Amino acid sequence: MPKQNQDSPAPSGSDSLSGCLVRLAWMLAANVALFVLAVFIAVNRETTFAVTDLIYWAVVAAAVAIRYLDIQRFRGQTVTSEPATMAHWRRYVMLLPAAALVVWGIAHGIALLGR
Repeated sequence: MPKQNQDSPAPSGSDSLSGCLVRLAWMLAANVALFVLAVFIAVNRETTFAVTDLIYWAVVAAAVAIRYLDIQRFRGQTVTSEPATMAHWRRYVMLLPAAALVVWGIAHGIALLGR
């Protein structure tokens, strides 16, 4: 049985599976979920604030929280694999809700036009 090298630390941060999953959550899963929810709002002609809207905005809040967790706990990286800082997180906090608001408004606009 091979002897484990105790000098090499266990993977942590961006090297760990959990770090990769956290990164995938805010980079991919949250954006896909927001797109699907926006399409659902538009297709189902939801013109008033409904449960889908609550879920939509909960996903936005969760993405912001997961991005924070990624930077603070898992040595987060940017999309270009550079080390992420709190400045990246602050920019994300400003851009994601703004973009989500535009998409949400478009989805509701499409729903209104379909009535």
